[in-house]
Amino acid sequence: MRFHLRSFSTLLLASSVLTSPSLLAQEALLTEGDRQALLEKLKEVKEGAGGRAVQRSGNAITAFRSAASNDDRAHEFYLSCVEKVRFLDEKRSAQEFREWKRRHKERGDSPGFRRVLRHQLNWLRLTVEANAMSEEDQGELSSRAISALDAILGDQELEPRQFRTLEQDVTETVFALAYGVGAEEKWPVSPVKLEDVYTNHILPPLEKKKDIAAYRAAWGKWIIQEARLQEAKSENPERGERSAAFERFLVERRPQMLWDLEKAIYEIGDQKGAALAMLKHLETFAGHQNEVKWTEDFLEFLNPQPETAG
Repeated sequence: MRFHLRSFSTLLLASSVLTSPSLLAQEALLTEGDRQALLEKLKEVKEGAGGRAVQRSGNAITAFRSAASNDDRAHEFYLSCVEKVRFLDEKRSAQEFREWKRRHKERGDSPGFRRVLRHQLNWLRLTVEANAMSEEDQGELSSRAISALDAILGDQELEPRQFRTLEQDVTETVFALAYGVGAEEKWPVSPVKLEDVYTNHILPPLEKKKDIAAYRAAWGKWIIQEARLQEAKSENPERGERSAAFERFLVERRPQMLWDLEKAIYEIGDQKGAALAMLKHLETFAGHQNEVKWTEDFLEFLNPQPETAG
């Protein structure tokens, strides 16, 4: 028995020595010919992967556009994506899917839910298109994004809780999972996180072009949509009465957004127009909780501190 154990230990030691990275290092070195052959093969693989990615994006755009055309198609598409992602891909039975579909029909399906699906599909389509574009070309999507937001915020079928659903990342929906759509920083992943949509995607191209009129118009649209969103996310107030969230937006946040707009316009280049608007703003919203901070901002613009050397 001792001899057997000793022999087994010797074999293990020999095996570990033979597979030691330090001993294999010389044998594992690539020759220049090996390197060139691998680079050629990698180039083929990369080109194939790129072609498949383009085809996958095209298929996704076509499928999302078709499914978003009406409520019933969106719901049918949702069911097929759920079946693929949560049942077929996970090797779950057809019976389990039928049971899930029955529960969904009883508890989850509704006109508002189907409308949410359409809005998610439309935004996901914009996301796929933005991912395929260069940053310089993405400004073309701004008007379509604003239209998509108007459609969401004007949708009478949506309930407050469904706006919270729309705050979720569209690249984590079953639609995105079924078609391999991933998250990138090129486009906002939620349509109703308006600050992200405007400050990071819609406004920067206009600022870069110094298109002050278009910049003002887009910022004004943002304010209107924020007001609609606050109202839509609130429980329905009594007819003729505004919700507390909407009132708070009008009194607190809207004036601050208007002030931030003028600061941005000043920095873009229209100093005179922005300065006159700031002065008017201070008069209009005298007594606002941010009044002192606004005057400090204004003084910094009018009396800029000299830059210190070094």
